[in-house]
Amino acid sequence: MAPVGSNLKYYYEVAPIHVQNYAFVYNSVLSSRFSNQLLVGVNAFNQVFHDFNNSFDTKSFGLYLSPSATFQGAPNLVVSEFDQTGLTPPEGRNDITGHLTARFLTLWASTSTGSEGNIGKHKWTNSITSSHWAAFFLTGHRGPGTRTF
Repeated sequence: MAPVGSNLKYYYEVAPIHVQNYAFVYNSVLSSRFSNQLLVGVNAFNQVFHDFNNSFDTKSFGLYLSPSATFQGAPNLVVSEFDQTGLTPPEGRNDITGHLTARFLTLWASTSTGSEGNIGKHKWTNSITSSHWAAFFLTGHRGPGTRTF
């Protein structure tokens, strides 16, 4: 939890995070001189910022702020000489990243110097990475603006 201008625990900003990573690696030996590797991976990330207690339903309390007040949570209220409420509207980001790598390895031998042989290798690698992410900021969905009393 991180304080965002209020000393009241209900209005502290919290940001639970969920990260999941999955990977699959397939290695194969085609012969004594050829090998192949395939790597497939995906990463999922989701983080949402909000007040510590975002279960307030202002319409049920009789505080009808606006037709756009569709999300639960504390409205942004300022009462002089008191701590402000509703400083953190729901906001955050989520993204998914996928990765694919194919690698082919060849070993070769050269005996151009008579009985001595040199062994070398050649590696071919191809990778593709794709990422899709979305950020959201629901400022004003619990009623537009700040109300000062």
